[in-house]
Amino acid sequence: MKLTLKQAFRFLLGHKSLLLAVAIFLVATASFMWPMFTHIGTYSDGGDHMFNAWTLARDHHCLLHQGCSNYSDANIFFPHKDTMLYSETQFSAGLLTLPFFFINQNPLFVANIWYLLSAFFAGLFMYLLARYLSKSNQPISILSGLVFEFAPTKITSMDHLQNLSIFYLPLIILPLLKYRDTGSKKYLAGFA
Repeated sequence: MKLTLKQAFRFLLGHKSLLLAVAIFLVATASFMWPMFTHIGTYSDGGDHMFNAWTLARDHHCLLHQGCSNYSDANIFFPHKDTMLYSETQFSAGLLTLPFFFINQNPLFVANIWYLLSAFFAGLFMYLLARYLSKSNQPISILSGLVFEFAPTKITSMDHLQNLSIFYLPLIILPLLKYRDTGSKKYLAGFA
């Protein structure tokens, strides 16, 4: 089926509230993470930020079988064994960021993209959940998304990429609630 420009425009007009929310969360994320947003390939506050970039790069090398004979034996803390297991492996983040690795093999670029997307998706996905629970109350839904995206517990540990991955949570709860309310098994498709 070919999508015409007229159909695309009609679709966008029918989803104005969602487009507004996306715009708000994009602006909020870019504003809050401005240095990272403007220096996507070079920004790092050091420490955990660099470690997370390295962890994602290690995941990519192992997923692509590039010099990774044993995933748990990382090239840190020599001569100890299984050092990849000393901290979070962030394997799911490594898998999800693989397309960004193909675009640019710079570990900071990939990590910074994931930081930004994790923050953005946290707000957007909570917005979708709150919109469903509030029966499409736009202000409440946007506020819920912003509170979830910029909660103090997340802000104080922003350099811990693994803590930002909580953005999945609303996306898991939403289809379960829709299944509970409608009984339609299509909402369980992602859990099969």
